[in-house]
Formats: sequence, structure tokens, C-alpha cells
Amino acid sequence: MPEVQFPLDIAIIFVAALIGGLVAQALRLPVIVGYIAAGIVFGPETPGIDLDAEAMQEVAELGVVLLMFALGIEFSLKEASVLGQRVPIAAVTQVFVSVLLGLLLIPVLDLGVPEALFVGGILATSSTFVAIKLLDDIGEVNATSGKLVVAFSLVQDLTVIALVTILPELSGEPANIPANLATAIALGAAFLVVTYVLGVRVVPPIFEVLVRFSTREIFLLAVLALGLGTALAAEQAGLSVAFGAFLAGLVVSESRYGLQTLAQTLPLRDLFAIVFFVALGMLIPPQAFLEAPLEIAAVALLVIIAKGGIIAGLSRWAGFSGSTSVVAGVTLGQIGEFSFVFALVGIQEGIISSQVNGVVLSAVLVSILIAAVVAPQARRFAATLQALPGGTFLLGSTDPVISGSPGDLLRHAVICGYGRAGQELARALRRREFGYLVVENDPAARRRAEADAQVVIFGDASSPSVLQHCALDRARVLAITFDDGAAAELALANALQINARLDVIVRGRGPEGHRRFIEMGARDVIHPEVEGGLEFVRHALRRYGVPQQEILAIIAARRREFFGA
Repeated sequence: MPEVQFPLDIAIIFVAALIGGLVAQALRLPVIVGYIAAGIVFGPETPGIDLDAEAMQEVAELGVVLLMFALGIEFSLKEASVLGQRVPIAAVTQVFVSVLLGLLLIPVLDLGVPEALFVGGILATSSTFVAIKLLDDIGEVNATSGKLVVAFSLVQDLTVIALVTILPELSGEPANIPANLATAIALGAAFLVVTYVLGVRVVPPIFEVLVRFSTREIFLLAVLALGLGTALAAEQAGLSVAFGAFLAGLVVSESRYGLQTLAQTLPLRDLFAIVFFVALGMLIPPQAFLEAPLEIAAVALLVIIAKGGIIAGLSRWAGFSGSTSVVAGVTLGQIGEFSFVFALVGIQEGIISSQVNGVVLSAVLVSILIAAVVAPQARRFAATLQALPGGTFLLGSTDPVISGSPGDLLRHAVICGYGRAGQELARALRRREFGYLVVENDPAARRRAEADAQVVIFGDASSPSVLQHCALDRARVLAITFDDGAAAELALANALQINARLDVIVRGRGPEGHRRFIEMGARDVIHPEVEGGLEFVRHALRRYGVPQQEILAIIAARRREFFGA
């Protein structure tokens, strides 16, 4: 019965995604790799079950809207602004240089110049979703590298809007390019102004009324109407639906209902994101891996090495440390969702052939797979690269910038990372007049530290040369407070090589990470989420009249259970 085809297709996609996700997880790969692989298996060019690929693409478009809407809510303009003015310039430069990289594929794919530039545009953007997942897996989503990657991705996506207009004209009259570019810029600016006015003047009062007088379901419908309506308006204006959805999320993020909105839309976002990645896989022709393996490898390597290297180099130019720049280059050294939009435009305009499209889209999966394997080792790779001849020329000197005199300190504390945990520790030490120094590689956090501490070292705490300036041989304690598992391991190992008897406290991420840090020599591992939960336990049990000694015993037992001690 044809009327049940669509629900059946959705059911098959979810089952296939579940199996693919479990297999990817077992192989320690991002689950999205499993989702894409499931799409390849059930794609229209794979023998077997015949799914409605066109309907799946329409559902996947909704996934893009919800993904970008949620990203807009989570994105903070204030946090992005502290990254500096060079980051947007660096990201725009990367996109246009990556377009030119397409010229290197002329002999490989037998392209003309217009086709090569268009392929370069396809390769220029990265998947924000993939990058954030990779950063989350290595514990850097909230680190400086995470903020840098999100800012880079955002500017990439905004730049793509202009490229989607410019690049199709390469096959036509060059004289039309300036006019089309001016039109795109004018449309984008007008849309920004209208969205801002509506977001400031219209949306907040409506949300106030809905929160006060309506149900949770009505509020969710209003939120979805805002996100989908703005995306549709952007598409009607000749812009990207993703751009419109992101702007809608950004408007909501500046209101006091941002967190409530995010909480209600996250389940829908995750659900449709699965369909989105399966639909991406359905666009990849599996026979391309057999017919053009060398071409696919060439495109993937160009993205991973050349594009990733450009991003790392421009991040260094923007003022970030070598290791942070390498993390950004590795996580963004893959091909993003907008590449599929580009490819679709290229086929519709007759600029690229279906064969070239198959090769490029197949390289998407390869680039994501390699990024997933390399990302956990990015900081170690950066340290190795810096140690090689010419490494400091590529990634900058590992020598830190020092404010104050570490040589005057004795029996001091070394605080690596000046986020909230680091600031609380510093405040307590100042009140008792204990000496300390701060190591930080985030420019904004560095400025905060310089206002509080006498000695601040601007550099990567995982670098041996930075730790050499911390007077660790005379230090009493080293506190590694940042939420970055890989960098914390390097910092711990390098610090204990300098002073094997040093008392080291590390921020942990789960029982496995706890045991790992203890085995490496950490004296204590702090888990903010666990400790916060135990504080809730302590307070609740005290209100129920449980004796203090019994509460302490319960908390101690839970700690032993959690950490396996």
C-alpha cells in the first residue's frame, strides 16, 4: 500500500541508524559515521530495499533547520567576541583559499577551471556538527579550541551564502558576478536587520504571554514556528535555510527563555539530525569507492592536509597557541553539510558531472573517518611537530609570554586554566596570602588572570617548555582545572617529569578518566558534576533529618562506588 511507504521508510532508517551507530560506537568512531554508512547501505544506488530518497532529503532539511536553530541558541555573541577580530578574517580567508585549492584537482578529476573552483567551494566548509562531536569526544567542546571551532564554522557558513550565488555564475557571464554578489550582500544585510528588529521588539513580548498563559506544548509550537518560519523566510529571500534558522536561534539566545527553548527542542533536533546524516549517506554512490578510489583519496587528503593546515595556520595568525590551532585544523579538516547543498546546485546548473559529484561526496565519509581517528591525538601531534626542525616556524614558539616573575615564588600553587574552577581556587589562595601563578592560553581568560594574579604565563599548559617556567621544582601543588582530557594528560605527564613528587590535582571526566589520571600519578581527581550531585544528596538528606555522620558515610560510599576504589 503506497500510503504506508513513508512511515515504513522512517522506521527502516531509524533501525539502520541504530545498528550503524552501535557498530561505530563499538569501533570507537563518532556515531554519525555509522549513520552515514547506514544511508549508503539503503541508498537508491544500492541493491536491496528501495527507500524514497527524495522524501528523506526533505525530512533531512528539517534536521538542518533544527540543528542550526539549536546552535544559534547555544552560541554566545559575547563569548565569540572575546576571540578577537582576527578570527572572522581568518575564517573568510580560509574559505576563499580553499576554493582556490580546487585548482589542484584539475588533473586528478579532469576538470576545467570553473568546475575546479566550484569543487573547491564544495570542499571549503566543514561540518559544525561533526566538529562539535569530535571536540566533545576528546573533552574540548568547552575549551578555547571549542569556541574557536564554533566561530570558524559560523563564519564559514555565512561565507557560503555568498559563494552559492557567485560560483554558479562562473559557467555564465563573468559580468553578472558583481551584481549577484551585491544582491546577496544586500539581501543578507536586510534579512539581518529585519530579524534583529523582530527579535528585539516582537518575539520577547510574545514569549512572555506564552510562558504566562499557555501550556508547554503551545510554547514548543511557537518556538518551532519561529525557527521554521525564519528559515523559510530566508529561503524565500534567496538565502540559506540554515542561515535563517541560525539567526532565529541567535534571537532566542539573547532572551531569558533561551535555555528553556533549547531544552524543549533538543530531543527533536537529535531525532531529525539522525535522519539528516542517514540522508547524506543515501547521496553517496557506493560504487564510487570501487570505480575511483584514487580520486576519492586525493580529494580527502586535500581536505585533511591542505584545508586543515590552512585552518591551523590562520588560527596561529589569529593569536591562538600551536596546539589549539592544530586541534581546530584537525576537527575542521573534513567536509560539511553545506557541501551537499553546493553539490546539488552544481548538478542543477550543469557545472559538475554526476561522476565528480560521487567522488566528492564519497570523500565526505573518508574525511570524517580520518578526522575521528586523528582528533584524539591532535595535541600530541602538535607537540611532536613543534619539536621537529622548523616546527616553531609553523606553529610558533613554545616559549610562553610571562607577566610577573615566577622566580620570586616558593611553595606556590600553579593553576592551569582560569575558568570558574581556577578563579575560585585563586580567590581562596589570595585570601590566605598563599602564592600562586596562572597558566592560560585563552586571551580573554588571560586578561582576567592578569587582573587578579601577580604571575601569569600565557601559553599551553601541556607544553613542557611552558611548564619549565612555572618553577614546579619549588611548587607545592599543581591544579589542572580545564575541561580538556587530552591536554590534561599531557600536562600531568610533563609536570611529573619535572617534579616527580609534585602534588597534582586534575579535573576528571568519568570513572575511566579517574583511574587513568591516578595511574599516571595524580594525587586527586576532581569531578565537578559528581561533586555537585553529592552536594544535592547531602542537602536533601540533611533536610530529612539524616545524621551528619551517616550522610558523610553515604557520600564516601558513593565516591568509592563511582571511582571503583
